[in-house]
Amino acid sequence: MKRVIFTFLLVFALSIAYADTYKFPQPMIKYDMKDIIEQTKRFREMYKKYGRYKKPQLVYLYSDSVPKSTIENVFKQAKKIKSIEFTGCMRGFIGNTAKDLKRFIQKQVEKGKIDNIEVRLDPFFFRDLNVKQVPALVYAHCTEQPVECDYDYIIYGDSRLDYLVDKIYEASKDKLIGKVLEELRNF
Repeated sequence: MKRVIFTFLLVFALSIAYADTYKFPQPMIKYDMKDIIEQTKRFREMYKKYGRYKKPQLVYLYSDSVPKSTIENVFKQAKKIKSIEFTGCMRGFIGNTAKDLKRFIQKQVEKGKIDNIEVRLDPFFFRDLNVKQVPALVYAHCTEQPVECDYDYIIYGDSRLDYLVDKIYEASKDKLIGKVLEELRNF
């Protein structure tokens, strides 16, 4: 037993001595500390003045039960939107493994032609809004991470995206939503 402990300590001491003599190559990273300090000051001032920045976005809530044609039409129209972030959101999926998730995502991409549009799985979004039926379109102002939202409008219905946005615009008269409506109708 003493030999084992002695051998272990000897190997440990030699490895520490050897590791100290080897200098690991370090990448050359140059920082302009003045820019970093100025940027940090700007962020602090914005945070003091406005709190956490919440940007406007449209979130399309749907599930696997929504017809393929509806999902295709909504995401096809959503690709026209440039002035605001558009996100698809599902409550979750059936399964427990990464393989189940990959299969589910592939099915959604094929079903709705949702390539190049962010789709997230977020049961909290559904819970916060107490959503019991889908599809629904939500106009909200949200932070990045962790996500905190101020929900402005929600509209339910199996309709074209421009119709849903039009109904939100009628209720809100928000200029940004008006711009989104123009983008959807002018293509």
